[in-house]
Amino acid sequence: MLRELVWDNVCGRWNAVVDDEKGYQYAVKFILEMEGLKPEDVEFYEDGDTVILHDTLADWDIGLILRRDKRG
Repeated sequence: MLRELVWDNVCGRWNAVVDDEKGYQYAVKFILEMEGLKPEDVEFYEDGDTVILHDTLADWDIGLILRRDKRG
């Protein structure tokens, strides 16, 4: 389930909170669509329970997704 998905004007990126894989997939799809990117244009980095979406074309982090389903 997607809990939150907002644009952060200060950091210039999307922030999302998800509870499961379905919410995660929706958040990724939405962010890529809003940014006009394809999956091959983005690198995904995991840092604990957070996934960072990095736009390789612009060399900019476009999103942070907090995966509550990955918490211990």
